[in-house]
Amino acid sequence: MMNMKNLLGIAILLTCCQQIYAQRPVCYELSFSTALQAAKQHELLYQNSLLQTQKSELSIRMQHAAALPNIKATASLQNNLIIPSTPVPIGKFNNQYPDNATIPIKFGTPWSIQTGLQLTQPIWNPAHATQMQIARLQYKQSTLQSRNQLEQLIEDVMLQYGNLIIAQQKIAMYQHLLEEKIQNEKIIRQTYMDGRALKTDLDQARIASLNQQIELEKTKATYKLQLLKLQQITGIDSLLIADSIRLITPLSGFISLPENIALAGTPSDSLFRHRTAYQQQMLLTEIDQQEWQLARKDFLPQINLQAFLGTNYYDRTLAVWGSDKWYGNSYVGLQFSWDIFQGGYRQHALRQRLIQLTIDSNLLKKQTQDAQYQWQQSLADIQYARQQQQLLQQKIALQQDYLEQMRNTYAAGRATILDLFKAQQDLEAAQQDYLQSLYDLLQAALSYQEVTGMLADLQDMDNR
Repeated sequence: MMNMKNLLGIAILLTCCQQIYAQRPVCYELSFSTALQAAKQHELLYQNSLLQTQKSELSIRMQHAAALPNIKATASLQNNLIIPSTPVPIGKFNNQYPDNATIPIKFGTPWSIQTGLQLTQPIWNPAHATQMQIARLQYKQSTLQSRNQLEQLIEDVMLQYGNLIIAQQKIAMYQHLLEEKIQNEKIIRQTYMDGRALKTDLDQARIASLNQQIELEKTKATYKLQLLKLQQITGIDSLLIADSIRLITPLSGFISLPENIALAGTPSDSLFRHRTAYQQQMLLTEIDQQEWQLARKDFLPQINLQAFLGTNYYDRTLAVWGSDKWYGNSYVGLQFSWDIFQGGYRQHALRQRLIQLTIDSNLLKKQTQDAQYQWQQSLADIQYARQQQQLLQQKIALQQDYLEQMRNTYAAGRATILDLFKAQQDLEAAQQDYLQSLYDLLQAALSYQEVTGMLADLQDMDNR
């Protein structure tokens, strides 16, 4: 058996291992595809849109069922409190009375019951075919609504994922700037020790380092808030408990940009017909056209086949059980119904549908006009952001070299501290502008992909 020393040694070893494991940094790797798939499973509005599609599919089946026979069981109980009297010419049947003599006789019984099965089969319903077409169009509309909800979800994930990439770059930039300012502080401290700098110069350098440290911590806090937003969209709890997040998909992995940008001219309407919003408006127009047809067919008659098989009970008392007062009852016939006048309601409904068709036509034109403007604007923004990035990359490289030269010049006593701070500030401004150009490019790319319908092509990200 193990002695107490061995047991104590094992316990200490296990405790040390647990502490070492607990101190290990946890890095969570997240791709855009993983974030999107998680969001599709987590987002309730998108799940509701899928359920709405199922509801629309059931509406089509309901229209199919409406064309089938309708069989229902019926039962009625009536009590005739007042049985009307009918004058009967008794003189025609009884010689004891004058020829013109009449007596009142009550026909009927106080109690009556009718039970049976009733069948109704539509023979000719002019509105049914139109109602079926409307149900099918509404199903297509629900699928487009689900697609639109998914595109909005894709856009949200793209925006938050892209913001995180830019935020990580901003943290890295601020960390580098902090190191640069600490290095400036060391150089100024050395010149102060050599008697070639004032104490105020050293204080300014120290303040600059502290300010940069504050900005770095503020940026990290903003980054955590952005992580929280992405977690709310995707439901991935690891984003909040991991020590670090590694985004393995670059911006170019999920945004598509045109290679050649031509701002002149106007794009054709076919460019925007792939858009979900355009297709939704087209479907709404088709549905309203069918509603107009339905309003027209409301002026036509309907014919139904009706049949009944049952039994009736008539007696002065309600003695149902064991009574011989039950009589068979059945019939088969056609029912013709035609609404002749409804106070002008149908005419007003028809005019209302015609007005709606005009509204739909205007909305469809407005969709195209807005899409053309968004297309031109997004291309202009993409072109500007690309040019800014190219120029700012060159400027950052030059500013970095200039800062190094200024440090050497300051250390040699041939430049003032203001010159050094100015070089540092110019580099920082160029880096800030570069990060802003990344964000502008992301926004312009999202706008371009939305207006051209390219977001729909990103629905399956597993193959990217």
